Amino acid sequence: MYIYPVLQLSEGCCVSLSYEEQDTPTVWHGDPVEKACAFVEQGADRLHVTDIDALRGTGDNAGLIERIIREAGAMVQVSGGIRGTEQVNHWIDIGAARVVIGTNAVRFPDWTRARARQHPDQIIVSVDVWGGKVMVDGWTDAAMFGPVELAHAYAEAPLAAMIVTDIDRHLEYPDASFALTTRFADATHLPVIASGVVRTLDDISTLRYLPNIEGVMIGRSLHERNVDLAEALEVALAPYEPVARFT
Repeated sequence: MYIYPVLQLSEGCCVSLSYEEQDTPTVWHGDPVEKACAFVEQGADRLHVTDIDALRGTGDNAGLIERIIREAGAMVQVSGGIRGTEQVNHWIDIGAARVVIGTNAVRFPDWTRARARQHPDQIIVSVDVWGGKVMVDGWTDAAMFGPVELAHAYAEAPLAAMIVTDIDRHLEYPDASFALTTRFADATHLPVIASGVVRTLDDISTLRYLPNIEGVMIGRSLHERNVDLAEALEVALAPYEPVARFT
C-alpha cells in the first residue's frame, strides 16, 4: 500500500483545511517545495498536492506546484479547481503523474470520462462523502446520489484510481469504522486511495487489510507529527501477515 503525503497550498504556504476551518486554515511554516523534498528524502515516492486557492477561485499556486513536480523527485498528483481540458493537459504536459478531478467528475461525467480516455491511467476521480451523499464545491453542496452510484458511473473509464474521503469520520466521528471506505472499494474494480481517515499508525495497519485499497493520503497528521512518515511507510510496506481462513 502506498503512502501519499499531502501538501495543501494557499497563498504560497502549506495549510491544513477542514470543513470547520474554511476561512481560517491552519498555516504550517516552511517552504512548500522544501517540505515536498523532505517527504521524498524520508522515503515517499509519491505526493498529493492540492491548490486551495484554485479550488476557491481566488488565485493559484501553479508556480509552486510546477517547482514541486520538477524538484521533488517523486510522482506528483495535482488537484484543486481542475475543471477545464486545458488545465488537465497543462499539468500532464509539465510532468504531473496524475490529475485529480472532483466537482467536474460529479457534474460532467462524460467530460471526465473523455479526459480519462485522452490520458489513460493519469486521471483520478475524487469522491467526498458526507451523510451518505457525494459533496461538491469544497464540501458545500450535496449531489443527489451516493458514492457507490458514482463508482459505478466510472466502471469502464480508464482511470488511474479513485480517491474517497469519508467526511463524517474525518470531522465528526474520528473513531468510527472504515465502513464507507470498505463499501466504496468493494463497489469498484479501480484502485482506491483513502483520504481523511488516518490519525495513527493503527489506522494505516487497518487499511492495509481492506480489499482494493491502493494507498492512503496523510496530511495534517504528518504536519502535526502525530504520524512519522518513515514509520508510516514501514507499516504500509511491511509483508502481510497470514490471515486465518474460516470454513
